[in-house]
Amino acid sequence: MTVFTIDEKHASQRLDTVLAKELNISRVQTQKLIKEGAVCCDGEVIKKTTYRVKQGQEIVVSTAPTSAQDGASCETKLTASNIPINIIFEDEHLIVVNKPAGMITHPGAGVSEGTLANAVLFHCQEIRRLLDGIPVSSAEAVRPGIVHRLDKDTSGLILIAKTVHAHAALAKQFDPATRRAGRTYVALVYGTPERKSGLIETGITRHRVNRQQMCAVGFAESGATSRAGKGEATWKSGESGATWRSGESVATSRAGKRAVTEYRVENSWSFGKESVSLLKFHLYTGRTHQIRVHCQFLKHPVIGDKVYKGNFCKERFPQEISAFPRQALHAIEISFSHPQTNERMVFETDLPEDMQALIDFCDGFPS
Repeated sequence: MTVFTIDEKHASQRLDTVLAKELNISRVQTQKLIKEGAVCCDGEVIKKTTYRVKQGQEIVVSTAPTSAQDGASCETKLTASNIPINIIFEDEHLIVVNKPAGMITHPGAGVSEGTLANAVLFHCQEIRRLLDGIPVSSAEAVRPGIVHRLDKDTSGLILIAKTVHAHAALAKQFDPATRRAGRTYVALVYGTPERKSGLIETGITRHRVNRQQMCAVGFAESGATSRAGKGEATWKSGESGATWRSGESVATSRAGKRAVTEYRVENSWSFGKESVSLLKFHLYTGRTHQIRVHCQFLKHPVIGDKVYKGNFCKERFPQEISAFPRQALHAIEISFSHPQTNERMVFETDLPEDMQALIDFCDGFPS
């Protein structure tokens, strides 16, 4: 689901034209969405593709076609699977689940079963009703209620809506323009950042060759010039306000979607000339693989990350670290306003056993 507000620049434009720009899809695809009844303006379903939008209108797109790049398959609707899930909180509007590493959030790329979405559908009758009327070919047919995602090998808290109203209200809070929802992660990384805290600000886009991989690039706001300076990504220190520009790991010829991550070093351990650090992250945007890409950009990749692994020599680290089987990344806290009561809600979870065991191992070395 996508939620956005019409600004002055887009006022009086055709609905299909505005959606094509916002969703980065063709007008043919947006016209199909409109005709399927998947687009609402201020709560009213609009099925006229030539409808002229007005400034201040809230647009809700309840379905979105999946691009070939994402590799998702939406040929059949989601099926329920009796898979145990760790529910942290649940009421009639939403569920907060502690997802284990190894579980995919929703079907896609040839995977149709065994996901969190399959498990939640079995558990929750309300979410089954969300499937009514959703076209089989749409992406929402395999991810009803999913507000945000976690990578397969990232563990931690994930929020799922039970109703259309809750989904729209929660999705809006995850919009970078509002930043009302908070997400905090912890990760174990190779090395120790020079500064103990900072703000990483880059663009993120798909890799030119490996379309399943993302990379840090420059970004341009509203089609204007890049704040990072001629398309360069920047690293801003939370301590000194200094800016570091990299021409080495950033593709300066492309502009990606703006991605902002705040980090803080919680602890570090020495292994001879090398080190390992425990970092805490706060997301201001939610791009695909954002923390993993930003850690690689900082040249401190997440331990166990097989995709964004950087150039660290694993042979210099004990096997307990070098052979860690998945990225050591965990979504430890989530906060948002309840979609019905507007009460501020904050949920935390303990570290999973594998990451805690890795920290316990590191505690045996100098910090």
